[in-house]
Amino acid sequence: MTLQFFVNNQTLSLNPAQRDVKIASDSKNYLKARFTFQTSEWTRGSVRYALFSHNGATYKKFLGIEPGCKSNECYVAPEVIKDGTFNVSVFCDDLITSTVVSIPVENSGYTENIVNQEATPTVLEQMNQLMYKYASLCNDIYKECQKIQEEVNK
Repeated sequence: MTLQFFVNNQTLSLNPAQRDVKIASDSKNYLKARFTFQTSEWTRGSVRYALFSHNGATYKKFLGIEPGCKSNECYVAPEVIKDGTFNVSVFCDDLITSTVVSIPVENSGYTENIVNQEATPTVLEQMNQLMYKYASLCNDIYKECQKIQEEVNK
């Protein structure tokens, strides 16, 4: 399931067609947030983040780096998908911020002792994952270039 948000200047809003959608608590790697940036200050930003908060804890996630997510998407941090509500906002660059949207969540019946969940990676861990991904791609390209050079030198 994907929650669709619109960002116009600094105002964040949930797609009106999703206002009555039911979110069940305790999901992981299921609920996505997709952001449509409607004004230019957001489109020139090189790095965009989503903020998810619940009970005073906030989780910052890069947009577009998780497997299965497009450039303006990320999975909602599972720590916030708890009975009650969680808050969503976005920011980018030199701190262009948005307003907050509260998302209601209903209890799923899941209990913590069924499965241990991994914590949402910190921003540093996310950056390390991204650097590893691109380093691996660069290594693959380098190997291909070496093969081409060997063919040319034959």
